[in-house]
Amino acid sequence: MASATWRELIKRIWEVDPLICPRCGTEMVKLAAIKDPVVISRILRHLSLWEESPARGPPPGGTVYEPCYDDPPAAAEPNDQACAADVQVFPDYDRYDPGPVYD
Repeated sequence: MASATWRELIKRIWEVDPLICPRCGTEMVKLAAIKDPVVISRILRHLSLWEESPARGPPPGGTVYEPCYDDPPAAAEPNDQACAADVQVFPDYDRYDPGPVYD
């Protein structure tokens, strides 16, 4: 399956040979593979096939803020005596599981 070419895969899935001309039915020849987006847009603009996508605005519903475990807890305010960096966000697991005891 890994050695199957893209032509064979398209024929198997879509039941259409992608290299057969839809107008005359003869086999087409691959001339080049164009990967440069600038060249692709120039060709499509020349053929009047380029469609500008509309400008996108912000997503509906406003901004969603997801919690980050590096953020200080909600109770820590900037005016508190304790610095937000001094507040431990994660539990101290060593207190509950001090580690193995070797005899």
